Amino acid sequence: MNFSGMNGDDATLYAFSIGVIVVAALFLVIPVLRRKSDVFTAWNFFLVGVLTFNGRSGMTAATTPHYLPEIDSEAYTLYYLGTILFYGSVAATYYYTATPGKLAGRSFRYWADMTPLTTAVVASVLMAFIVFLIYPVAIPFIGQVLGNFGQSGPVIALGMATIAWYRNRTNPLLLALLIGFAILAVAGAVGAGISRRNLIGALFGAAVALYWVWLRYKPTPQIALIIASMMAATIPVVAAYTSIRFALKEQQVSVVQRAQIMLQALPDALKSGGSADGLEGQDSVECALSAIHLIGNREMPVKPLESLLYVFCNPVPRSYWPDKPSSVAIELPYYFGLPATEGFSLGLNVVGQCYYDGGFYAHLLYGFLVGFALRYFDELLVRQPGNPLLIGCLAAMSAQILSWPRGCIGVVSMQVVQALVLMVLVKELSRLVFGTKVTYPRTDHLSPYPILRSQDDWQRWMHSVTNVTPQHLLRRQAEVAQG
Repeated sequence: MNFSGMNGDDATLYAFSIGVIVVAALFLVIPVLRRKSDVFTAWNFFLVGVLTFNGRSGMTAATTPHYLPEIDSEAYTLYYLGTILFYGSVAATYYYTATPGKLAGRSFRYWADMTPLTTAVVASVLMAFIVFLIYPVAIPFIGQVLGNFGQSGPVIALGMATIAWYRNRTNPLLLALLIGFAILAVAGAVGAGISRRNLIGALFGAAVALYWVWLRYKPTPQIALIIASMMAATIPVVAAYTSIRFALKEQQVSVVQRAQIMLQALPDALKSGGSADGLEGQDSVECALSAIHLIGNREMPVKPLESLLYVFCNPVPRSYWPDKPSSVAIELPYYFGLPATEGFSLGLNVVGQCYYDGGFYAHLLYGFLVGFALRYFDELLVRQPGNPLLIGCLAAMSAQILSWPRGCIGVVSMQVVQALVLMVLVKELSRLVFGTKVTYPRTDHLSPYPILRSQDDWQRWMHSVTNVTPQHLLRRQAEVAQG
């Protein structure tokens, strides 16, 4: 890279962004190659977001003309410091805090027995939530919640249908169910709005599920080859959708009409190569730099812990609380002096968001909360690697977690929380209908919990724990052997 055409601040930003990419890539790749970590985990999805929205976006900001308000050198310095504080807090919490593992070892232990038939039935219930995207419920709060469930439910259902088919691959009805759910999940994702996150979740739903019940037990080269093939197949689709997703923004069309038009337009968008905007991290880092500059000059306010307040207050209908906290994403164009357009928003980047939410203490606090949440969910996954509902929830959250570094933290966190809430509700409903027939062992004494990748691993694990349903263990052992 030729730094001669850059000013000193942008040259430093470019080098810093490359450093972010290298560090995040090492955290991502080395544990996977050493077989110390799974590939599709909440933590790894988050790291991909770091690579994109702090790494690649920083390189883009350094090498393209700035279009936002003038940025001073102090803003660059504060951005570097905030990045180190936030991600340092995330990593330290994820790797060195034992509490998430202990909590995972004694929670979510009681489930219905998810046989292929039971899984298919529960998945069908989850897919039914797509109705609330097509026909919104005009009741404050209830309509909002059901609409959000209508976005995450189909992806959870797709993951579960994939596992149901995999465990009974000779059943043509389960295969038909899987194909139908895949079509519905993609159609719902593109019909619900312009967000790419929903589409990414729908495209990766089946892949995430297959990884946790099959691919994770394969040799590393085979895992790498298959995942690379998955990426090669899905990234062009996301790029194609990126190039057409704003086409109907100004038109009043139904969810079904939008899905139909978008799906019809995708083939031509694929042929044209689509847009790499999302892959380049958009203007996430530039927005952070500009916001830091404006906050430092008191041209943009500081609202302490606004994102946390947003998450807790979001369920309250705005009709009941007109002045309740709103997303800073829709306010950024105003602060940046950009033309106001309805529905237009910008991603502040998690680093800039933390300055908006109070500064250094927000970087440390939010980093701790994010690291804790990621580790807790990953600890659940390795303790229950064949649990269809848990894996489906990861699929639904995957793109949201990936977008956490881009911001806004409150909006993305709400999407993650809503997928978790839906999983818990369906979990308890399935226990009520089918009975509690699977009891996972209490494993909070195992730290760190072993990554079980062979039948020998499972044998050692079975001898080290107690209070596990024998039929469940035998079935899981047979699945590992078949895989």
